[in-house]
Amino acid sequence: MTVNFISLDSKERIEFSPQKVIVAGFTGRNRRNVEEHLEELKKEGIRVPDKVPTFYELDPSLCTTDDRITVHSQFTSGEVEPVIVNIDGAYYTTCGSDHTDRALERTDIGKSKQACPHPVCSTLLKLDSLKNVWDSIEISSEVSSGKTSLRYQQGKLSSILGLDELLREMPPGLRNNLKNAVIFMGTIPLLTGKFVYGDAYRMTMSVPGAGVQLSFSYRVRVGAGI
Repeated sequence: MTVNFISLDSKERIEFSPQKVIVAGFTGRNRRNVEEHLEELKKEGIRVPDKVPTFYELDPSLCTTDDRITVHSQFTSGEVEPVIVNIDGAYYTTCGSDHTDRALERTDIGKSKQACPHPVCSTLLKLDSLKNVWDSIEISSEVSSGKTSLRYQQGKLSSILGLDELLREMPPGLRNNLKNAVIFMGTIPLLTGKFVYGDAYRMTMSVPGAGVQLSFSYRVRVGAGI
């Protein structure tokens, strides 16, 4: 599986074959807020992990820059996340969508993520160039259903664990070899307070002071067999 990227810094086109895709969950820096969120999920009947943050390794073929994905449930939705891409040892960042089967999530979070493609923006930024402004970077998402569009998420990366903290929390079996890995770093709260199972999503990452904005959109098709 090859993913085509372009580096915004060098304008270089990169053909990339991910060897590992890791999705991190419950990565909020404020642990009290994370615990409150876990309690809310329990009340909804969702089985929650005993320890957070969590890490799920997915099939690398699920990482895609396609503008259309196919799922096999009516109850799937995306969430914007900062994404780290390790290309031959060099670290880049972009934004992506942790698209998830919400019905399956009630019983098995890992399988719910494995059930859906995970779109990412095809434009990359070198991670080193962003270290001084990382916490002030804003991510946001919009969801569309038919002709109706909603602002779905908006927040700063200061609310999510940084890469160094995330790697310290990551199990050694995942952390030991991250060459050519893609890491979804976790998301921010929904402005709607509930999942919206949309036809299309738009994800954006904005870098303050630099006039740089990464964004991508994708449509969702529900395939046969639901």
